[in-house]
Amino acid sequence: MTDERKDQKVFGRTSSGWTPWIRGGAVAIFDALAIFTIPQLVANEAWTLLVFLIGSALLVNWAYLNPRAKASPWLTPGLILMAIFVVYPVIYTAGISVTNWRTGNILSKAQVIENLESRQIRIAGEAQTLSMRVYRGPGDELAFLLYGPDFEPFVGVARATDDEPLADSTVDTTGVTIDPENPPETIGDFRLLAPLQVTGLASRLENTALDLPDGSTATVETLTTVRVSKAGQRFTYDEATDTLIDNQAGRTCRSGEGNFVCDDVPEEDVART
Repeated sequence: MTDERKDQKVFGRTSSGWTPWIRGGAVAIFDALAIFTIPQLVANEAWTLLVFLIGSALLVNWAYLNPRAKASPWLTPGLILMAIFVVYPVIYTAGISVTNWRTGNILSKAQVIENLESRQIRIAGEAQTLSMRVYRGPGDELAFLLYGPDFEPFVGVARATDDEPLADSTVDTTGVTIDPENPPETIGDFRLLAPLQVTGLASRLENTALDLPDGSTATVETLTTVRVSKAGQRFTYDEATDTLIDNQAGRTCRSGEGNFVCDDVPEEDVART
């Protein structure tokens, strides 16, 4: 057999119309997805998945782009699926059995500290109840007129309780006389709502808050009152002593073996790392 005929035979075995192009395109898409995923795995320190992804990418490229890999294109999908659903769970389970993950310690110490320091508490002795009138703006946003004994009337734009606090919620009341006993029908672009209209917003008001200039927050208690209180940080981490300060209970929690341990603190308040 001449070299020319050998070349024709090899070409005939490895190429069939659009098949090589389709195969190459599929591999290119797979590689692009792998390259896109790698930085995310590195950022999350998912080293096991990173090694598996790189190994799978190398295997796919070798199996589908190498003319000598005759049977590999048919075996590769099965091998990858077996690794995902059989090999990886076994390795994962074995790894957990020799770490403190088996007791629920699935977060790193830094992640636990960040989570605990984000917890907020209401500072005791700072809360008060104020009366409220509800206004609605042209964009369906709500504003509250707050008033009460020893409290200067304040008008501000409300927000959902899950949203970030507003740097400045104050509504401009220039030229408007604020009389709590006879509230103005309009304040700027906001219009006073009738009691029946406020009732229709009951479910929305339950999840609404108003940020006051002094740093306190007003949360809706009833359709006509709010509860004003100041929030503070529940836990503070002291890196110098590697301890967690419980600002609510006034205790210092030392770093234990996988936990921050606080004396006389309920089990649900013990942070696992």
